[in-house]
Amino acid sequence: MKSHYPKNGRVILHIDCNAYFASVEIANDPSLEGKPVVVSGNTKRNGMAIAVNYVAREYGISTTMPLWEAKQKCPNLIVKQSQFDLYRETSSQIFQYLSSISPLMEPASIDEAYLDITDAWELGTPMEIAERIRTEVLERFKIPVSIGISTCKVLSKMASDMQKPLGITVLRKRDIPSVIWPLPVNELHGCGKKTSEKMNNMGIYTIKDLAKADNYKLETTLGKNGLLLKNWANGIDERPVDKDAA
Repeated sequence: MKSHYPKNGRVILHIDCNAYFASVEIANDPSLEGKPVVVSGNTKRNGMAIAVNYVAREYGISTTMPLWEAKQKCPNLIVKQSQFDLYRETSSQIFQYLSSISPLMEPASIDEAYLDITDAWELGTPMEIAERIRTEVLERFKIPVSIGISTCKVLSKMASDMQKPLGITVLRKRDIPSVIWPLPVNELHGCGKKTSEKMNNMGIYTIKDLAKADNYKLETTLGKNGLLLKNWANGIDERPVDKDAA
């Protein structure tokens, strides 16, 4: 299996739980399976959807949508009161499971984590390990996950967003020009709205524009963060998966 792993590089997975809060509610109440479900901190008419399962999304419902509007789109919508203790407990269990695959596991948020499997080659190829994780998380916790496989954090994160729900995407460095560079610059992980607006004002509209941008202009306008994002646009991200990260 070692032949499927780079000799001088890393293999990093990004595991992203799909529609997490809603998925936990469905896992906790199987009668909700196949039904449109949203989660809200305020279930009254003026509340807002903070999580939307994929069935509800088919009706055009999205996060931050007011509940009154969501119910207009889907009269049989099921609204669940948020239960953050339950979400944290489920998250902790999933992270504990991921740590059994590789000790180099770093939670990125309540519903996503990085996993460095560079030294886990005895468990199979990167794709086999990802498929195992997807299957076992679904079987054990009833939570669907999408997984990105790449050589660094930023690429694995972007890969996990490409096929949802339950997708597994491999993003190699050689794929960057055809897959990543044509995207709008605001779709680069870590490039927020204000930063992307500043880049647009500089004539940087796509990730390729950023990857080829002048270092001096970037640093003058955006500081060191501009150079960091340029590196990410080129698939250069040396951040380790930190098992001790808070």
